[in-house]
Amino acid sequence: PEAHANSLRRIAEIYTRHLKLPRRAIEAWNEVREFYPDAEDALENLQALYTAEGETSAAIDIIDARLARATEHDDARRALLQAK
Repeated sequence: PEAHANSLRRIAEIYTRHLKLPRRAIEAWNEVREFYPDAEDALENLQALYTAEGETSAAIDIIDARLARATEHDDARRALLQAK
């Protein structure tokens, strides 16, 4: 599973950075989450992609997932709360 997830990560990055296909990148990052639901790189990229695509509800769902993982005094938690 780890090798497959890593391949999906590379594919998602290619869709995002080189091919400029955000919908495909979103699909790939969501596939990574099927293997690793709490993968921070997937969550971070999905939040950015959903936000850029104007999918506010989906972005908030991702922020909530990230908040659930952050500790109360975590700098990341504060940044996520500001983003929300």
